[in-house]
Amino acid sequence: MRSGKRQPSEQLLSLLRADGLAARCDLDRCLPLVRTLASELPDFDSVWLDAMVRLRQLTPWQASQLQQTPPGVLSVGRFLLCEQLGEHSLLAIDRRSGSRFVLAKISNADTPASSGLRTSTQELLDRLQTLQPRRPAGCILPAELAEDSHGRLWLASPHAGNWSFDDLVIRGGRLPWQAVTEIGRELLHCLAWFEQSGLTHGNLTASSVRLCPNGQIALTAAFARRLRRPGISIGQQLTLRDCDGIAPELSESTRHPDRRSELYALGCLLWQLLAGRPVVISADPVRRLISQREHDISDIRTLVPECPESLARCIQMMTRRLPELRPDSAADLLRLWPPAPHGVSALRRIVKALPESRTAVVQLPASAALPQTLPARLIRRAAWPAAALAALTGLAITVSRSETPLIPLTSMTWHDLLDPASPTVPDKTSAADPAVTATVALHDMPQPDADGIIRLLPGHTYRPRDLRVPGRLTIECMGPVGAEVKIPANGQWIVAAATVELRGLQLHRDSGQPIPETPRQLVAVQCQSLLLRNCHIQSPAASDDCSGLAWFRPAGQPGIIELQNCVFAGGGYGISCNHPPRRLQLENVLLACRGGGLLLEFGLADSADWQATLKNVTQRFGFSLLDAIVHPDGPQKLELRIASQDCVYQPRMAVARIRPPGNWKPADMQIRFQTDSGHPAIVNPAAESAVYIDRSLNQTVALPAASLPDNMLLFVDSTFADAEQQNFRTPWEASMLLDFDGPKLSQQLPGITAEHLPAKPEADYFTN
Repeated sequence: MRSGKRQPSEQLLSLLRADGLAARCDLDRCLPLVRTLASELPDFDSVWLDAMVRLRQLTPWQASQLQQTPPGVLSVGRFLLCEQLGEHSLLAIDRRSGSRFVLAKISNADTPASSGLRTSTQELLDRLQTLQPRRPAGCILPAELAEDSHGRLWLASPHAGNWSFDDLVIRGGRLPWQAVTEIGRELLHCLAWFEQSGLTHGNLTASSVRLCPNGQIALTAAFARRLRRPGISIGQQLTLRDCDGIAPELSESTRHPDRRSELYALGCLLWQLLAGRPVVISADPVRRLISQREHDISDIRTLVPECPESLARCIQMMTRRLPELRPDSAADLLRLWPPAPHGVSALRRIVKALPESRTAVVQLPASAALPQTLPARLIRRAAWPAAALAALTGLAITVSRSETPLIPLTSMTWHDLLDPASPTVPDKTSAADPAVTATVALHDMPQPDADGIIRLLPGHTYRPRDLRVPGRLTIECMGPVGAEVKIPANGQWIVAAATVELRGLQLHRDSGQPIPETPRQLVAVQCQSLLLRNCHIQSPAASDDCSGLAWFRPAGQPGIIELQNCVFAGGGYGISCNHPPRRLQLENVLLACRGGGLLLEFGLADSADWQATLKNVTQRFGFSLLDAIVHPDGPQKLELRIASQDCVYQPRMAVARIRPPGNWKPADMQIRFQTDSGHPAIVNPAAESAVYIDRSLNQTVALPAASLPDNMLLFVDSTFADAEQQNFRTPWEASMLLDFDGPKLSQQLPGITAEHLPAKPEADYFTN
C-alpha cells in the first residue's frame, strides 16, 4: 500500500526520471488535478499519467508507452521520442538544441543491424555533409544515425512540419493544375540535384512531400525506405504503402532505383494530386503492381479535362511503363516543363485556408519542446465486464481533443478555393435574402459544369435529374440553409460517377401513395468513392423496406464511403450497400430510421474481414445499428470490426444482426466492437451485442462470448434530451445524450454534436 501522500509508484518515477520527462516541480503541479481525478480512490499511475497528459507534460503517445509491459522505448540517443508519425517514423526532440527531428527506422529489433548497414549508412551521411551547401532549399536530408537500446538503427532528419500532400488530398480533394504544375517544377529541381550527386531519393510519394507556411515545397524522407527494404518483391507481406511510387521495373526484380524510376514516381504523384485518387484503385497490392506493370497510366485529362495538354503530356512521358520510353533525366524534363501561372500564389492560398499547424510547440520544464496539438486518440484494449470495475481501476487515460479539424478543412474543395470565379468563403448574405429563402417554386436541377460541379442555391427546392458522368461529380449548396431535393412519390434519384460528393442537401420523397413498383431506395448511387457532408436524407416514414441511400459498388472497385454531419431518418434503413465498401467512416451522424442504420450484403469476391470507423454517431429507434446479409456465394466466414469513438447505440434488438448461409456455425462469425478512445460505446441495456439467424431453430440467437472478443460496449440506461426538454431549435437536439449510468471519462458526453448537423428541417422526421 502507498503512504497517505499521493505520488506515482516508484517504477513510474524511475521511468520518468530516466527519460527526463518530469521533475519534482512537475509532479507537484499535477497534484491538484490528480486529487480531482482520483477523488476518494487510490491515485493509480494511470491517474498521474492522465494528469500529465492534460497539463501537456506528456504526449498521449508517451503515456501509452509508459503503460506498456514492458515499457516502450522513449529515447534514442540524445533524442526524446514524442509522437508516432507513421509506421516506421517518430517525431522526436533533440535534448541539446530543442529542435524537432523525424526518426525513421531502418532496422528492426528482431533483425539486428549488420555492421555493413551501419557502415554504408554512415558513409552516405558523410557524403551528404559535403553536398549540403549545393542542395535545393526544399530538399530535407538526413543528418545523423542513431541507435536505441534494442539495437535498432534510426535516421534522424530535421522536421519539415506542416502538412503532407497525402493529408491535403484527403482534406480538400484534388488540387488545381496551377498548383500541381508548381509542385512538379520544384520537385524536378530536387530530382535534378539528386541526379547530379549520383543519388536517388527512393521514397517520392504524397506522404514525403510537404507544404510549408510560405507556400514552398519540402521533399523529406530521403533514403530511409531503401535502407530499410532494399528491394520490393510480390508476396504476402506486401502492403499498399509499399506500392507507392514503385516503378514497374522494380517489382520482383533485382534492378535498383535510378533516375527513370524516380521520374515514374514523380509522375504518379502529380497524377494523384490532380485526380484526388491513386493511379490504380485496388485494395490488393499485388493486383496494383501487376496493373502498373501491364498498362500505362491513363491520360489525366480523362478525369481532369481542364488540365493543360503540355502538363498532361509531361505526366504521360514520366509514367510510361517501359523505362526506355521515359525522359532520360529530370534536367531534360525541366526544359519541357510548362510554366506555372500563379502556381506559388495558389499554394499560398491553400496555406491560408489551412488551420494552424499541428506542430505548434509548448516549452516544457525539461527544456524539451513537445507538440501542443496532438491526435486525441489513445487506443486501449481492455475488457469492460462491469462498469464498476472500470470506475475503480481507472485504467483509461483521457486525452484532450485536438482542435485541428479533420476532413474536410472547409465546406469547399481546393479547386473551389482557388477558382478565381468563386469566393474563398461561402456568401452568407445570399441565405438571408428574402428572395432566396421565401421561394417555393420547384426548380430544375442544373447540369454539371466543366469541373463536374452542380451548385444549388440555399433554400431552393429542386426536382432531381438522373446523372451519369465518367469522372468526379459534386452537388453542393454552400449556404447555411441547405437546398431541398424533392424526389417524385414513386421514383428515385439515380447518380453514377467515379466519385460522388453531396454537400448541404435535404432529400425527401414527395407525398403520394406508393405503388408496388416504387423503388426500394430514395437515392441510388453507383461510384467508387461517396462523400456526404451536411446532408439530411428522409426516407418515406410509411415504408419499412425503403433505404434512404443505396450504394452500389462498381464491378472490381473496393469502394469508399465517408459521411460527416449527416442525418438519416424515416422508415427502413438509413444506408444500404450491395457490397461492403473497403472503408466506411461516419463522423457526427444521426441514424434515426425505424428499420435500422446500416445494411450490408456480402457476396461473391467480398472479403471476410471488414471494418467500419464511427465517431460521434448516435443510433436511435431502429432494430440494429448494422445488419449483415451473407449470400451463399459470399465469404466462408465473417469477421466484422466496428471501431467506435464517443458513440451511442440504442437498438431495440442488437447492435449487429447477421443472416448467414444455412450451414454456418457461431464459430464462423466474429464481431469486434473496439474503441478509439477511453469511452466504450453506450448501448441500450435491453439489447444484445450481436445476434444471428439460426436456420435450424428459425429464430435469432445471440452470438456467444467467444465470437465477441474486444467487446467494448457499455450496457447502461441513458437519458436523452427529449426525455427532459420540450423546445428544441432543431429536432436533432432531441437525440443528444444528457446522462448515462456509467463512468464518465471526460466532460464531453458521447453522441452527436447537434449544432453541426443540417439546419432547419421542415417536417416531423422522427417516427418511433
